[in-house]
Amino acid sequence: MNEVSDEVRAAWESVAQAHREYVIRLNELVKAYRDDVVRFIELSFRAPMDAGIALAILPILTERERQKLQPLMLSLCSSGSYAHIAKPFILALPRTWVMENIEREAESVLLENDFGDWCNILDLFDQIDFDLARRLAVRLTRHEDNEIRDWGNDYLRDRGA
Repeated sequence: MNEVSDEVRAAWESVAQAHREYVIRLNELVKAYRDDVVRFIELSFRAPMDAGIALAILPILTERERQKLQPLMLSLCSSGSYAHIAKPFILALPRTWVMENIEREAESVLLENDFGDWCNILDLFDQIDFDLARRLAVRLTRHEDNEIRDWGNDYLRDRGA
């Protein structure tokens, strides 16, 4: 019952070997083009077939490289495909640095005036710091879009703020 055919074993080994080669090449790419790796990742998310490569590189980035990607990750917080990666990525950055930069960097996302963006950024801010989220929620209450305004009012009411 625990036995597999030679055909299955060969197929498995072929995939395992390809994966080992992939990991080696990925590390060689990052090492050889370290100065361009952040830009490469940013461009990769524009081509869904390449995004998987970018995701594989994220764990081997330096802290400074990860910080440079915060604006990209903020823009992905509302993505059905990438929000589950973007939010934890930001939450794993040094908190002090995030607090110093995130409001400014979130502005380009919020300028799109997309309801989902406002809601997801508010959710992220709430996970980072209540006062940060409260400031954004107050902005939502003054938004021209009724739905966004209601979301801000609901947030503040639900949190007793």
